[in-house]
This record gives sequence, C-alpha cells and structure tokens, in this order.
Amino acid sequence: MVKQGFLKLVKNYSENKDGFSVGYVRKNSTRSIPKEVENNITAELKEEQGLIADKRTLIRSYNYSYIHDRLLNDYSQKQPLLTELKEMAFI
Repeated sequence: MVKQGFLKLVKNYSENKDGFSVGYVRKNSTRSIPKEVENNITAELKEEQGLIADKRTLIRSYNYSYIHDRLLNDYSQKQPLLTELKEMAFI
C-alpha cells in the first residue's frame, strides 16, 4: 500500500471510528469472459477433443496456447485468461 492510500485510511478511521471498515467491494466482476468467447472456446475444445481421444494420435500433453491463438486469429477475440481456458477443458 502506498503512503497516500494509508493516510486516506487513517483519515477515514479518525472521522468514523465506529463505522470504519477496510472491507473492499468490487464494482465489476473479475476473471469473467464474454459468453461469445466462451462459446468459441468450447467449440474449439470440442474439435480438439477428437484428436486427443484418437488412440492413433500420440499426445502426451496439450498446449492451450493453440486455442488462445485460434481465438485471436480466427475470431479476433483476445482472451488473456489461460487458466480459465484450462478450467473449461475439464468441465
């Protein structure tokens, strides 16, 4: 915390000792993706699932960056949340 933010908290405390709280309420939700992007991710993962399920294809691990690149190149959708992409793959 920077000095200015700390001093603001001290001022708020001194003005309202009984009702003071350091609780934080977010104005916008975090780590969310638009439904359109989610649908495109799901479609791409389903397409890739066929390759992974095919026993003739030797796959030891999967590179989720490929889906990220497909979203950017094919749909012009930038999605930096690679962890959410991985979570969606296991749903």
